[in-house]
Amino acid sequence: MLRTNVRSSVDRATEQGDLFGVFFELLLNSNLKIRSKFIGGEVSKHKESLREGIETVLLAAEGDSNAQNQLTKLRETHSRDNIGVDPMLYRYWVDSFLRALELLDPEYSSDLEREWREIMHQVTSHMAEGYED
Repeated sequence: MLRTNVRSSVDRATEQGDLFGVFFELLLNSNLKIRSKFIGGEVSKHKESLREGIETVLLAAEGDSNAQNQLTKLRETHSRDNIGVDPMLYRYWVDSFLRALELLDPEYSSDLEREWREIMHQVTSHMAEGYED
């Protein structure tokens, strides 16, 4: 189950600034292959998609079955035959999000990062498993 301080971390960071804007910029600058996936779209739509993705991760970690189903749908849309997100790129997604939290959450700590990494590992493993489907 999701620990309260993980969700609170997002709330604190959002109160401090544009968490998803910072996340998006860090993500775009993390890898050229990632940048190419976002060419041609509206920044506001991409930021909203990232926000929705994190909310889905949080809800799934809390045990919400609808969110878990949504992650499975995302896995399908990100597979090789759809938008083709190479599983090796998920680490940039995780690292960019955690860096954004570190920059904006005044209570960010190594313990909090460890909790986030555990949750994100479960999600990215699930996503990667569907790449070949």
